[in-house]
Amino acid sequence: MEKEIEYWDALNEIILESVQLRDNKNLSQGDLAKKMETKQSVISRFENMGRVPNYDFISRLSLALEQKLGMTLCGDYMAVVPIEKQEIVNKMAKLEDTSPKEFLQALLEYAIEMKEKKFNLLTKFPNAADVVGFENYDTTSKNYFLSASDSDENDNLRSIA
Repeated sequence: MEKEIEYWDALNEIILESVQLRDNKNLSQGDLAKKMETKQSVISRFENMGRVPNYDFISRLSLALEQKLGMTLCGDYMAVVPIEKQEIVNKMAKLEDTSPKEFLQALLEYAIEMKEKKFNLLTKFPNAADVVGFENYDTTSKNYFLSASDSDENDNLRSIA
């Protein structure tokens, strides 16, 4: 049963994204259908999971919603920026004269590198958290970035390691 649920997760995410994007652009199902050169009933069936879309449909949906389609077989290693954060990502990428995709890849690599350094330090010095105040280090949290207050302590620890 769990595998069956996972099977539909990716499609469910695409549907939720498309509905949110459609709503953000103030498009009705009929408006979206016109942009995709299809019928409103096709959009309705898709949004209600009554139709499993083919690649052509997903591609046309992406174009109609003015998005760039991306897919991966490695879903556990894929991150999606919430729609409400995409504008700030676009601004930061533009400031760095890069594409949002390249900006996010660099940001992700940096975050992983920082998290890995912190992890390796705590592995090498298990009591380091007690000594220098890693009380906020939580391997289960979704806060993968070092806070500004951690940076001085981490510089000191790097010189020890």
